[in-house]
Amino acid sequence: MAQCQKSAQAFVRDAFNPIVGVICSEEANVICQKNHLSFVELLLPFSRITSPIHIRDASNISVNLQDFSVQFRDVNNLPPQQTLGVKLLTEAVGVCFPTQKEQHITSGGYEIRIAASTPWYEEYRECFLNIITPSDHEFLRHYAACVFVVSSTHSDPMSQFAQLTITQHQQQQQTPAKLPKWFAADLCRYYVLLHDCTEGEDPKAEAVYQSMKSKYGVHSCHLLRINSVLPNTEETPSNETLPDPWSNFIRPRSSMPSKEHQEMKTNGILDSKQVNSDTVDHPLGPSTTEKSYSGVPRRPRTRSVSERGCWLSSHDHDRLKTFVQEFVVRAVIPWAERLIKAYNELYQSKKRAGSLIKSLFNRGKQTESKPVSGGYLPESPEMQLRRLGDLCFMFQLYEQAYSVYHTLKKDFEGDKTWLYCAGAQEMAGLSIFMQGAAAQRNYPTHYLDGAIDVYQTCRSQSFMTRSVLLSTEVLKVKGLWLQAASQFLKLTGEEFDLRSAVLLEQAAYCYLNMSPPQIRKFAFYMVLAGHRYSKSSQRKHSLRCYTVSSQVYEGRDWTLAENHIGVSVSRLSSQLSLSLQALSHASKLLTESSEQPHQQCVFLKEYLQLYQKVKADEGEKWRSEMAVPQMVDNEVMVTTEQFEMPTNSTVYSDDVRWTQLEEACVLKSQGSLPLVFIKSTPSYNKYMTNTHCPRAVLGETQFVRVMVYNPLGVVLQLTQVGISWRFQPSGEENFSFDSKNNPDVVEQTNIPVIDLLPLSRQWILFRLVPKALGILNLLSINYHVAYKDVSSELLSSPVQGELLLTVRGPRLNSSVKDKTSVSYADDQRLYINIQSELPKLQVIFQSLPDNMLCGEIVRVPVKLTNVGSVALRRLHVTCNEPQMVTFSDYTDVQDYSPFSRKVIELDTRVATLSPADSLDVELWIRAEDTPMSKPLNFLFYYELADDSTGTKIRHRCSRYSFVITTTSGLTTQCNTHIRAVKDATHLGSYLSSILVHNCSKQSHEAATEFAVTDILCKSSGWRVTSLCSESPPNVRVNQSEVALLNVYLTQLHKDKTQCLSRVHLNSEQVAMGDEIVDSFLSVPFVQSEQPPAGEGDQSDPCVAVVGVVWKRFRMDVNGITTQSAGLHCLPILTMSEEVETRAGRSPSFNNQFTVLEIPRRPTYTELAAPRQHADCRVEYQLLYESHFMVDLSKHRVCVFPVTLVLKSYSNVDVEVCIQHQNVDGLMWSGKTCSKVRISPYQETSLHMAVTILRYGVYDLNSLAVTTLDNTFVRHPASVPHLLIVEKG
Repeated sequence: MAQCQKSAQAFVRDAFNPIVGVICSEEANVICQKNHLSFVELLLPFSRITSPIHIRDASNISVNLQDFSVQFRDVNNLPPQQTLGVKLLTEAVGVCFPTQKEQHITSGGYEIRIAASTPWYEEYRECFLNIITPSDHEFLRHYAACVFVVSSTHSDPMSQFAQLTITQHQQQQQTPAKLPKWFAADLCRYYVLLHDCTEGEDPKAEAVYQSMKSKYGVHSCHLLRINSVLPNTEETPSNETLPDPWSNFIRPRSSMPSKEHQEMKTNGILDSKQVNSDTVDHPLGPSTTEKSYSGVPRRPRTRSVSERGCWLSSHDHDRLKTFVQEFVVRAVIPWAERLIKAYNELYQSKKRAGSLIKSLFNRGKQTESKPVSGGYLPESPEMQLRRLGDLCFMFQLYEQAYSVYHTLKKDFEGDKTWLYCAGAQEMAGLSIFMQGAAAQRNYPTHYLDGAIDVYQTCRSQSFMTRSVLLSTEVLKVKGLWLQAASQFLKLTGEEFDLRSAVLLEQAAYCYLNMSPPQIRKFAFYMVLAGHRYSKSSQRKHSLRCYTVSSQVYEGRDWTLAENHIGVSVSRLSSQLSLSLQALSHASKLLTESSEQPHQQCVFLKEYLQLYQKVKADEGEKWRSEMAVPQMVDNEVMVTTEQFEMPTNSTVYSDDVRWTQLEEACVLKSQGSLPLVFIKSTPSYNKYMTNTHCPRAVLGETQFVRVMVYNPLGVVLQLTQVGISWRFQPSGEENFSFDSKNNPDVVEQTNIPVIDLLPLSRQWILFRLVPKALGILNLLSINYHVAYKDVSSELLSSPVQGELLLTVRGPRLNSSVKDKTSVSYADDQRLYINIQSELPKLQVIFQSLPDNMLCGEIVRVPVKLTNVGSVALRRLHVTCNEPQMVTFSDYTDVQDYSPFSRKVIELDTRVATLSPADSLDVELWIRAEDTPMSKPLNFLFYYELADDSTGTKIRHRCSRYSFVITTTSGLTTQCNTHIRAVKDATHLGSYLSSILVHNCSKQSHEAATEFAVTDILCKSSGWRVTSLCSESPPNVRVNQSEVALLNVYLTQLHKDKTQCLSRVHLNSEQVAMGDEIVDSFLSVPFVQSEQPPAGEGDQSDPCVAVVGVVWKRFRMDVNGITTQSAGLHCLPILTMSEEVETRAGRSPSFNNQFTVLEIPRRPTYTELAAPRQHADCRVEYQLLYESHFMVDLSKHRVCVFPVTLVLKSYSNVDVEVCIQHQNVDGLMWSGKTCSKVRISPYQETSLHMAVTILRYGVYDLNSLAVTTLDNTFVRHPASVPHLLIVEKG
């Protein structure tokens, strides 16, 4: 805790030392003013007695006086009125500031630094005790002695003494009594003859002094010689080497002392332009003609610190010290001993007589006793005893003083004169404290607490303040910090802001000194003290308190408290001309917080005003980034190889996928990879190492993207947004351009307006076109900022600001030093190396889709243009998903590299592509068979046509990425198995059943219908043929419908050449060539030849690929129909009875048995079930003749027998329900619903019949077989049971 220079005992002792009045003649004042001091000020450094002195008490016992001093005061200077007293206190506090010495306190996770001392509090105490007005209920502040000072140069000094004595006597005897007040009628009077050694006559002075001794007595007069220094010239005195003993007693009031001023600058509270604006001019100030409180004018004087006491020699200092000591020893102490003995006799007689003495002197009471306003006559016994107590206390006779005060306390309580009682009670407690270890009683804390309460009740603010100042010092010594803080807080009302501020701060220090320290209470009361300091115009102290409290609240998520402190510190710093400090604290307010938007507008307005002021004061060389908007950490992206991006594309950063694509193109173009392969880097961002400078091309647009963040709840409008840079030409190391002086070196266009929404992040894209070779260094973003309200109306004029571009590389973690510290690698992305001109390929994708159906094929025209100034050659393109793309006219040159990337050479028709030449190609994209979102990454590779340019860049790449989302529309499912074929043309053929399901989502806005146009087969040993000789009807599948298509796969003679066969199913045709379809059907063959990841053996080869070509019709609510086409590929690995192929999300085929699940109870007999049926309960199988040739012209209907075989694998009885469902052209005969109970592990058969009405292929899976449990659970068959009926 901050400590005071004086101890508690010294402070109490100095607060009640004897007061001596001084009356000077005019000539004496003139002699003193040679030293720029009055006579009272002349004695201030020497008023403390350093040699041992003694006093005898009433028992004639000698008592040593420790550190005894007296106060000399000019009688004519009366105590100030309340308004002037406040000004004096304000000035006393305003000129004191903490020194450089600080104290560090760590407790409870808090670490704070406070001042080691509080000199402003000590100055406040001293000033307050000096200006307090004397009261009639005590005599501690009354003049105990009077010193008359006359100059030896006066024509008749003795008459002057007589005149001054008469004047003092008349003032003392006036009725009613006025200020100043005197201790007793028998006053200690002392006469001083002031002799100027340089101007006065020594014989005359000696003669007058002898007359004084004969008239006033030897012990009541003194000859004081001063001004012994002779001047060298008329203006300059000769002595300048003596120390200034008045520096600690007289402080300049017009400005801050130079030493303290320097300390304030060192601590950051003041800057070089700071002036003390808190000093208050008042009648005691030296800047105007001084006047005494009695209204007598004085001549003006200038108090120069360097000339103060300049006419005094060291002997004069000794004479002043001797004068004070002789005055105290020879006059004051004997006078005090005499009065103590006289008053003690009265006190002893009172003790002997008891109440009788009180009744005898009761006539001295002025009025009847009253609780508050009752009083006594000055010569009443109570007042005489009070004089005794005060006299004993002033002369350090504390034991006797306590005895007297304690007696008076009881008497005043009985008379209910509470103000007198409080004074006696206060001094009784202090008397016990001042006895120290010799005290026979414990310190009565309640004495001063009660006195403070009585003073408060009596509305005696001055004495209540004095009592608190004294009591708290005692409590601090006793270690009662909580009680001391409570007493300080009693005087923190709204009456006096300065007093409340000083005492609130002291209460905060009390909480800090508790064990353990209460840090948060300390910070809270420091904030309150700062607020009250601000109200009392003590801005520097207010700033200090807020700054100390910010150490506790900062970074603790106490947003409102932090904002209050930040606003206060910012405003106070601005008022004290600390603009940089104010701007720093104002910027901390512009963060994401719980403040309302209107309050954030106030913060932002003040910040912008401060920013403008600092910029105007500091000049153009001052650079500081604005607090809003903020740059997101390290989010700066520099792109050098991008010209134009499609709407749904993004350019990826350094990625393994792009590196593999580029390596595949280099291998295809050059035949092998170079020994040192340097990949091209199109974009530099925070995820890369960025150890090399980005390489850009002269005349090409460079893109710089910066992400900014608006932390406020208001809209920020940025206008005239540009980027500042510095350019160093090639070969010029000591010469550079900047964006202000040479804007033509780099072409850029400022962004007109950007609106940043509240609490949002946004990328800002800058386009730079370099016009010269060299290094382009990006520095900052320049803009004008304003803010809007909810109605989008500007609330402020735009202010020019700057946002510095700062980047850092990845954190270093390779060495021990890096691991134990936080260090980052260098990042070169803001230094762009501009090289000579190169070719530039512009790729424009037209009609690029965002969403596609599964298997949909879309044609995308692509235009390739050389927008550079140099020709290019060896144009290649590759994609990360080669199975999804193909190019028209280039299907025959497609190749697969060892990197599993399809590389297509696009310049087979032209050798080179000259500047401004174009090449048009068609891109076909086929969506995946499953719903997903997949990026398509295209890399266009090309080389320079002329290798003699001297550039280090040998090839360039253009990267484009599209995200295509596929949704379910049509799913297909194929099952190939051997059937008995009676037609000779189809002997040895396999029946392929293709299930087509329209799974598009139902929508009220559009209806979707699919038409299956063709069934294709690509194979070297198989071809697809129609099942019937008749042309099939148009196959259309509406929403939620399923179509079953059956074709034959007929084996051909073995041939290595793959051929494409087709079966037309619809009159609708799709607008795509056979080469495109053939290209997509070839993908499964190639994929089956690629080895699986991590395996060396080859997978099974693909026997054939069955393709389903479809066309979609979609009609919206307006009747507008849109069409699209697609292809589903069904690779067939083997030709067998049980084979599965699928596309989309359709379920795969199982074996011919369909499993029915029912609840089971585990028993031992269940283990007898076959191993292959361990997880099933019931299975069924249809037995029937699958191929019939009949003539329906002779028979209207045809009935075919079907046998249903049910087998149970359960250990309990199972009840099975069979339901018949008729379809178009097929009807079941018999019951529509049958129930059968099957015993455990038994098999049963049901004989049924099916009726056919016309030729065709029918699926008998319309038969529904379910188990009968609590709920009906339907188990559809996944294997089609086909019945073929042909005309025979």
